[in-house]
Amino acid sequence: SITASDEDGGNAEELSDLIQTDAAINPGNSGGPLVNAAGEVVGINSASSVDYNNLGFSIPISATKGMLNSIIQNGKAVRAYIGVSYVNITADVAKEYSLPVKSGAWVHVEGRASTHSALVADGPAAKAGIKDGDIITKIGGVEIGKAGSLSSLVSEYMAGETIEFEFIRGNDTMVAQVTLGEYK
Repeated sequence: SITASDEDGGNAEELSDLIQTDAAINPGNSGGPLVNAAGEVVGINSASSVDYNNLGFSIPISATKGMLNSIIQNGKAVRAYIGVSYVNITADVAKEYSLPVKSGAWVHVEGRASTHSALVADGPAAKAGIKDGDIITKIGGVEIGKAGSLSSLVSEYMAGETIEFEFIRGNDTMVAQVTLGEYK
């Protein structure tokens, strides 16, 4: 994961599940394709990092699948979302917080008091019954962590699609049907 910001540092966002590339990505030229030797688009050039010797980073093309399908079907780019803040679970995070799994997405707001919910009120996840503290382990049968983060996997779908989410609450493994919302 890296934090990407505009030239003056005023706007920043956390990017994860990126492809590292030695392609030069300078302010103003992000958004171009990253192609492999066969001429196939494998990513979208997105950011460079001075913290990492000016390496370039690209969003994997699979993470744009839902938005691309939206453009094809509806003529406009619409990004799907589920309305949760989460912590990517790694072995270290699982150990530190005594979580029952070593991968997944813990619905939790890190560093905030327990009075802050990790869910958008009336958001897609909340409407489907997902709650603070749940650990989302699979989306559409695909395990989070092995095939990408929660946000990358959600990005493979279009807003309006209903996807099966598997999650852990306490000692129980549960399933919810989440209808993805439109990111605004």
